[in-house]
Amino acid sequence: MTNPDSWSAHSGFEATKIFASNMNAKMAQRFYNVVLLPLVQKNINTYKKLNYHLYMAVKKAMFKTGAFFKGFLLPLAMECNTRDAVIIGSILQKMSINVLDVAAALVKMTTYKYQLGNGYFIKVLLSKRYTLPTMVLDALINFFCKTGMENAAIEGADLDAQADAEMGDYDDEGDDDEFKPLVEMPVMWH
Repeated sequence: MTNPDSWSAHSGFEATKIFASNMNAKMAQRFYNVVLLPLVQKNINTYKKLNYHLYMAVKKAMFKTGAFFKGFLLPLAMECNTRDAVIIGSILQKMSINVLDVAAALVKMTTYKYQLGNGYFIKVLLSKRYTLPTMVLDALINFFCKTGMENAAIEGADLDAQADAEMGDYDDEGDDDEFKPLVEMPVMWH
């Protein structure tokens, strides 16, 4: 009981049921962050899919949506890979979530650096077609514009370096013959 790293998937589900139903939001958030999130990530990394019991545990954890977003989804969005995002995103698509919790999560995710994982979560939450407050829409527009501008600046710098190299305006250090590949935004960003 005191070593959650060695818990089975079923015991993780049972513990999640207890914390989601009996504990206050702050304790549930701590449980989701310290126990459930590492258990889910470890299971996905090991088996390349999520065990049914842990899948149900994540669904059960969403009944305390504020605690779920703060303790599970937002920490996961900061560091997740595409596989984690797709699996957890499938749960988000199926569940009904409070609009204000979705709005708060979207605003927080717009402060992160754009990656495929958090971009997928943003896409899933936007596809729920909730009526979002103006502040959230402004944050999303700024996020996507800023990300697009950073990408355009990188592409512009690469094109300038490539043009300089073609014109013969470069140093003879030997590294200038190689160009960095152009970084393109993923289709999901568009």
